[in-house]
Amino acid sequence: MAQDVIQALQQQLPIMPQQAQFGFPKIILFLTEQEYEQLGVDFDVNQVYELELSGQAIRFRKAL
Repeated sequence: MAQDVIQALQQQLPIMPQQAQFGFPKIILFLTEQEYEQLGVDFDVNQVYELELSGQAIRFRKAL
């Protein structure tokens, strides 16, 4: 699942710098309950998170 997300994001990278001029790019994740649990992150509704892609890992942390 994580590899699919990373591949989808990598395909969008050429577009992202243009979008950054107009605001922060957004990602909406549609996850099954099992996928959500596998991420190991307790997301809060309407909380903004920073996303870090490193190798084949995805890390989320609350934005300040």
